[in-house]
Amino acid sequence: MRRLRLAAMLLLLALPLPAAAQEFLCRVTVDKQQLNRQDVQFLDDFGRDLERYLNDRRWTEDAFEPNERLDCEVRVVFTEVVGQTRFKARYGLTTRRPIYGTTQKVTILQVLDPDWEFDYSAGTPLTFDLSRFDPILSVVNFYAYLALGYDYDTFAEQGGTAHFQKARDVAQIASSGNATGWSTFGGERTRLRLITQLLDPRYVRLRKAYYTLHYGAMDHFVDDPEAARVATVDALRDLKALFDEVTKQYALDLFLTTKSGELISMLQASPLASDAYGLLMAIDPARQSDYNRLLGGP
Repeated sequence: MRRLRLAAMLLLLALPLPAAAQEFLCRVTVDKQQLNRQDVQFLDDFGRDLERYLNDRRWTEDAFEPNERLDCEVRVVFTEVVGQTRFKARYGLTTRRPIYGTTQKVTILQVLDPDWEFDYSAGTPLTFDLSRFDPILSVVNFYAYLALGYDYDTFAEQGGTAHFQKARDVAQIASSGNATGWSTFGGERTRLRLITQLLDPRYVRLRKAYYTLHYGAMDHFVDDPEAARVATVDALRDLKALFDEVTKQYALDLFLTTKSGELISMLQASPLASDAYGLLMAIDPARQSDYNRLLGGP
Protein backbone atom coordinates (compact mmCIF):
# COMPACT_ATOMS: atom_id res chain seq x y z
CA MET A 1 0.00 0.00 0.00
CA ARG A 2 1.04 3.59 -0.61
CA ARG A 3 1.41 4.35 3.07
CA LEU A 4 4.11 1.68 3.29
CA ARG A 5 5.87 3.14 0.29
CA LEU A 6 5.87 6.57 1.91
CA ALA A 7 7.30 5.16 5.13
CA ALA A 8 10.05 3.36 3.22
CA MET A 9 10.84 6.10 0.70
CA LEU A 10 14.58 6.16 1.24
CA LEU A 11 14.85 2.43 0.83
CA LEU A 12 12.79 2.47 -2.36
CA LEU A 13 14.95 5.17 -3.91
CA ALA A 14 17.79 2.66 -3.96
CA LEU A 15 15.73 0.12 -5.91
CA PRO A 16 14.62 0.09 -9.54
CA LEU A 17 11.09 1.40 -10.05
CA PRO A 18 8.57 -1.34 -10.82
CA ALA A 19 6.06 -1.09 -13.62
CA ALA A 20 3.03 0.75 -12.27
CA ALA A 21 -0.34 2.14 -13.10
CA GLN A 22 -0.86 5.87 -13.51
CA GLU A 23 -2.04 7.89 -10.54
CA PHE A 24 -5.51 9.00 -11.65
CA LEU A 25 -8.66 7.08 -12.41
CA CYS A 26 -10.66 10.08 -13.51
CA ARG A 27 -14.05 10.48 -15.18
CA VAL A 28 -14.59 13.72 -17.08
CA THR A 29 -18.04 14.99 -17.99
CA VAL A 30 -18.83 18.03 -20.10
CA ASP A 31 -21.99 20.12 -19.68
CA LYS A 32 -22.62 22.55 -22.53
CA GLN A 33 -26.36 23.07 -22.07
CA GLN A 34 -25.97 26.71 -21.04
CA LEU A 35 -24.39 27.56 -24.41
CA ASN A 36 -27.70 26.86 -26.19
CA ARG A 37 -25.91 26.27 -29.50
CA GLN A 38 -25.80 23.34 -31.89
CA ASP A 39 -22.31 23.96 -33.29
CA VAL A 40 -20.37 23.03 -30.15
CA GLN A 41 -20.57 19.23 -30.37
CA PHE A 42 -16.78 19.17 -30.63
CA LEU A 43 -16.66 20.03 -26.92
CA ASP A 44 -17.51 16.39 -26.23
CA ASP A 45 -14.11 15.58 -27.76
CA PHE A 46 -12.61 18.08 -25.33
CA GLY A 47 -13.96 16.01 -22.43
CA ARG A 48 -12.61 12.75 -23.83
CA ASP A 49 -9.20 14.30 -24.55
CA LEU A 50 -9.05 15.77 -21.05
CA GLU A 51 -9.88 12.40 -19.51
CA ARG A 52 -7.04 10.76 -21.44
CA TYR A 53 -4.70 13.60 -20.48
CA LEU A 54 -5.33 13.01 -16.77
CA ASN A 55 -5.40 9.21 -16.78
CA ASP A 56 -2.67 8.26 -19.24
CA ARG A 57 0.17 10.29 -17.74
CA ARG A 58 2.46 9.49 -14.83
CA TRP A 59 2.35 12.52 -12.55
CA THR A 60 4.77 11.25 -9.88
CA GLU A 61 7.74 8.93 -9.53
CA ASP A 62 5.87 6.62 -7.16
CA ALA A 63 4.52 3.20 -8.03
CA PHE A 64 0.74 2.94 -7.80
CA GLU A 65 -1.12 -0.34 -7.79
CA PRO A 66 -4.27 -0.32 -9.93
CA ASN A 67 -6.50 -0.29 -6.83
CA GLU A 68 -4.56 2.68 -5.41
CA ARG A 69 -5.28 5.06 -8.28
CA LEU A 70 -6.87 8.28 -7.12
CA ASP A 71 -10.59 8.10 -7.85
CA CYS A 72 -11.70 11.44 -9.23
CA GLU A 73 -14.48 13.16 -11.09
CA VAL A 74 -14.01 16.28 -13.20
CA ARG A 75 -17.05 18.21 -14.36
CA VAL A 76 -16.57 20.95 -16.92
CA VAL A 77 -19.59 23.25 -17.21
CA PHE A 78 -19.39 25.62 -20.17
CA THR A 79 -21.21 28.81 -19.26
CA GLU A 80 -20.58 31.30 -22.07
CA VAL A 81 -19.23 31.67 -25.59
CA VAL A 82 -17.01 34.76 -25.52
CA GLY A 83 -15.77 34.57 -29.11
CA GLN A 84 -15.82 32.15 -32.00
CA THR A 85 -13.60 29.66 -30.17
CA ARG A 86 -13.34 31.27 -26.72
CA PHE A 87 -15.32 29.95 -23.77
CA LYS A 88 -15.97 30.56 -20.11
CA ALA A 89 -16.43 27.50 -17.92
CA ARG A 90 -16.48 26.12 -14.39
CA TYR A 91 -14.06 23.37 -13.34
CA GLY A 92 -15.37 21.02 -10.68
CA LEU A 93 -13.16 18.38 -9.07
CA THR A 94 -13.99 15.66 -6.55
CA THR A 95 -11.42 13.10 -5.35
CA ARG A 96 -11.83 10.03 -3.13
CA ARG A 97 -9.72 7.37 -1.51
CA PRO A 98 -10.60 4.03 0.11
CA ILE A 99 -11.10 3.64 3.84
CA TYR A 100 -8.81 0.74 4.67
CA GLY A 101 -10.44 -2.33 6.11
CA THR A 102 -13.75 -1.46 4.45
CA THR A 103 -15.30 -1.35 1.00
CA GLN A 104 -16.12 2.35 1.40
CA LYS A 105 -14.46 5.40 -0.09
CA VAL A 106 -14.14 8.81 1.50
CA THR A 107 -14.08 12.20 -0.23
CA ILE A 108 -10.77 14.02 0.12
CA LEU A 109 -11.31 17.14 -1.94
CA GLN A 110 -14.37 18.82 -3.41
CA VAL A 111 -13.76 22.12 -5.17
CA LEU A 112 -15.58 24.23 -7.75
CA ASP A 113 -13.59 26.82 -9.68
CA PRO A 114 -15.86 29.31 -11.52
CA ASP A 115 -13.12 31.38 -13.19
CA TRP A 116 -11.91 29.50 -16.26
CA GLU A 117 -11.64 31.15 -19.67
CA PHE A 118 -9.81 29.72 -22.67
CA ASP A 119 -9.72 29.20 -26.42
CA TYR A 120 -10.49 25.76 -27.79
CA SER A 121 -11.35 24.53 -31.27
CA ALA A 122 -11.84 21.03 -32.65
CA GLY A 123 -8.60 19.07 -32.70
CA THR A 124 -6.63 21.36 -30.37
CA PRO A 125 -3.91 19.13 -28.84
CA LEU A 126 -3.46 18.95 -25.06
CA THR A 127 0.31 18.95 -24.62
CA PHE A 128 1.90 18.67 -21.18
CA ASP A 129 4.40 21.47 -20.48
CA LEU A 130 4.86 22.86 -16.98
CA SER A 131 7.29 25.54 -18.06
CA ARG A 132 4.72 27.79 -19.72
CA PHE A 133 1.24 29.11 -19.06
CA ASP A 134 -1.60 27.46 -20.95
CA PRO A 135 -5.14 28.75 -20.33
CA ILE A 136 -6.56 25.21 -20.40
CA LEU A 137 -3.82 22.99 -19.04
CA SER A 138 -2.44 25.27 -16.34
CA VAL A 139 -5.81 24.92 -14.58
CA VAL A 140 -5.91 21.15 -15.16
CA ASN A 141 -2.30 20.69 -14.03
CA PHE A 142 -2.79 22.87 -10.98
CA TYR A 143 -5.74 20.84 -9.74
CA ALA A 144 -4.04 17.53 -10.60
CA TYR A 145 -1.08 18.37 -8.37
CA LEU A 146 -3.39 19.84 -5.75
CA ALA A 147 -5.37 16.57 -5.68
CA LEU A 148 -2.17 14.55 -5.32
CA GLY A 149 -1.01 16.78 -2.48
CA TYR A 150 -4.24 16.31 -0.56
CA ASP A 151 -4.17 12.56 -1.19
CA TYR A 152 -0.59 12.14 0.00
CA ASP A 153 -1.34 14.25 3.09
CA THR A 154 -3.88 11.60 4.14
CA PHE A 155 -1.18 8.89 4.20
CA ALA A 156 1.67 10.76 5.92
CA GLU A 157 1.96 14.03 7.84
CA GLN A 158 2.64 16.71 5.20
CA GLY A 159 3.27 13.92 2.73
CA GLY A 160 1.88 16.00 -0.12
CA THR A 161 4.34 18.91 0.12
CA ALA A 162 6.22 18.13 -3.11
CA HIS A 163 2.94 18.02 -5.07
CA PHE A 164 1.66 21.22 -3.49
CA GLN A 165 4.94 22.86 -4.50
CA LYS A 166 4.37 21.71 -8.09
CA ALA A 167 0.90 23.26 -7.96
CA ARG A 168 2.44 26.49 -6.64
CA ASP A 169 4.94 26.51 -9.53
CA VAL A 170 2.06 26.23 -11.99
CA ALA A 171 0.18 29.03 -10.21
CA GLN A 172 3.16 31.36 -10.10
CA ILE A 173 3.82 31.04 -13.83
CA ALA A 174 0.13 31.63 -14.55
CA SER A 175 -0.23 34.57 -12.18
CA SER A 176 2.69 36.40 -13.79
CA GLY A 177 0.45 36.98 -16.80
CA ASN A 178 -2.51 38.25 -14.72
CA ALA A 179 -4.77 35.52 -16.09
CA THR A 180 -8.29 35.14 -14.70
CA GLY A 181 -8.48 33.19 -11.44
CA TRP A 182 -4.77 33.19 -10.61
CA SER A 183 -3.94 36.46 -8.88
CA THR A 184 -4.03 36.81 -5.10
CA PHE A 185 -5.77 40.14 -5.74
CA GLY A 186 -8.74 38.60 -7.53
CA GLY A 187 -10.62 37.71 -4.36
CA GLU A 188 -10.35 35.36 -1.42
CA ARG A 189 -10.77 32.15 -3.45
CA THR A 190 -8.17 32.31 -6.19
CA ARG A 191 -5.93 29.37 -7.05
CA LEU A 192 -2.78 31.15 -5.94
CA ARG A 193 -4.45 32.13 -2.66
CA LEU A 194 -5.34 28.48 -1.98
CA ILE A 195 -1.92 27.03 -2.67
CA THR A 196 -0.21 29.84 -0.74
CA GLN A 197 -2.28 28.93 2.30
CA LEU A 198 -1.58 25.21 2.01
CA LEU A 199 2.18 25.88 2.03
CA ASP A 200 1.98 28.49 4.81
CA PRO A 201 3.55 27.07 8.02
CA ARG A 202 0.50 28.21 9.98
CA TYR A 203 -1.64 25.80 7.96
CA VAL A 204 0.36 22.78 9.09
CA ARG A 205 -2.49 22.25 11.59
CA LEU A 206 -4.93 21.86 8.71
CA ARG A 207 -2.72 19.45 6.81
CA LYS A 208 -2.13 17.36 9.94
CA ALA A 209 -5.90 17.28 10.41
CA TYR A 210 -6.25 15.60 7.00
CA TYR A 211 -3.76 12.95 8.09
CA THR A 212 -5.35 12.49 11.51
CA LEU A 213 -8.87 12.28 10.14
CA HIS A 214 -8.07 9.80 7.37
CA TYR A 215 -5.19 7.61 8.51
CA GLY A 216 -5.51 8.17 12.25
CA ALA A 217 -9.32 7.95 12.47
CA MET A 218 -11.18 6.61 9.45
CA ASP A 219 -8.63 3.93 8.53
CA HIS A 220 -8.78 2.61 12.11
CA PHE A 221 -12.40 3.30 12.93
CA VAL A 222 -13.48 -0.33 12.55
CA ASP A 223 -10.80 -1.50 15.00
CA ASP A 224 -11.17 1.23 17.63
CA PRO A 225 -14.02 3.70 17.02
CA GLU A 226 -13.62 5.58 20.30
CA ALA A 227 -9.92 6.23 19.72
CA ALA A 228 -10.80 7.40 16.21
CA ARG A 229 -13.36 9.84 17.59
CA VAL A 230 -10.90 11.20 20.17
CA ALA A 231 -8.32 11.79 17.42
CA THR A 232 -10.92 13.54 15.31
CA VAL A 233 -11.98 15.94 18.07
CA ASP A 234 -8.31 16.67 18.82
CA ALA A 235 -7.90 17.59 15.14
CA LEU A 236 -10.92 19.91 15.39
CA ARG A 237 -9.28 21.67 18.35
CA ASP A 238 -6.22 22.31 16.18
CA LEU A 239 -8.48 23.68 13.44
CA LYS A 240 -10.14 26.00 15.96
CA ALA A 241 -6.68 27.31 16.89
CA LEU A 242 -5.92 27.87 13.19
CA PHE A 243 -9.26 29.63 12.69
CA ASP A 244 -8.43 32.01 15.54
CA GLU A 245 -4.99 32.79 14.07
CA VAL A 246 -5.59 33.45 10.37
CA THR A 247 -7.92 35.78 8.48
CA LYS A 248 -7.64 34.21 5.00
CA GLN A 249 -9.37 30.86 5.31
CA TYR A 250 -10.10 29.45 1.85
CA ALA A 251 -8.23 26.19 2.56
CA LEU A 252 -10.06 25.75 5.86
CA ASP A 253 -13.41 26.44 4.19
CA LEU A 254 -12.64 23.75 1.60
CA PHE A 255 -11.94 21.27 4.38
CA LEU A 256 -15.28 21.99 6.04
CA THR A 257 -17.20 21.92 2.77
CA THR A 258 -15.72 18.53 1.96
CA LYS A 259 -15.65 16.86 5.37
CA SER A 260 -18.53 18.27 7.45
CA GLY A 261 -20.93 15.44 6.60
CA GLU A 262 -18.35 12.78 7.43
CA LEU A 263 -17.52 14.47 10.72
CA ILE A 264 -21.19 14.47 11.68
CA SER A 265 -21.62 10.80 10.79
CA MET A 266 -18.54 9.82 12.78
CA LEU A 267 -19.30 11.81 15.92
CA GLN A 268 -23.07 11.95 16.35
CA ALA A 269 -24.46 9.89 19.23
CA SER A 270 -20.95 9.84 20.70
CA PRO A 271 -19.91 11.12 24.15
CA LEU A 272 -17.75 13.60 22.23
CA ALA A 273 -20.62 14.94 20.12
CA SER A 274 -21.13 18.01 22.31
CA ASP A 275 -17.43 18.93 22.20
CA ALA A 276 -17.41 18.50 18.42
CA TYR A 277 -20.54 20.63 18.08
CA GLY A 278 -18.98 23.52 20.00
CA LEU A 279 -15.79 23.42 17.94
CA LEU A 280 -17.55 23.16 14.59
CA MET A 281 -19.99 25.92 15.43
CA ALA A 282 -17.09 28.18 16.36
CA ILE A 283 -15.35 27.72 13.00
CA ASP A 284 -18.29 27.01 10.69
CA PRO A 285 -21.51 28.59 12.05
CA ALA A 286 -23.13 28.72 8.60
CA ARG A 287 -23.74 24.96 8.81
CA GLN A 288 -25.55 25.07 12.15
CA SER A 289 -28.57 23.22 10.79
CA ASP A 290 -26.27 20.35 9.77
CA TYR A 291 -24.29 20.32 13.00
CA ASN A 292 -27.50 20.19 15.06
CA ARG A 293 -27.59 16.51 14.11
CA LEU A 294 -24.64 16.01 16.46
CA LEU A 295 -26.98 16.85 19.35
CA GLY A 296 -29.83 14.72 18.12
CA GLY A 297 -31.50 17.29 15.91
CA PRO A 298 -33.15 16.44 12.56
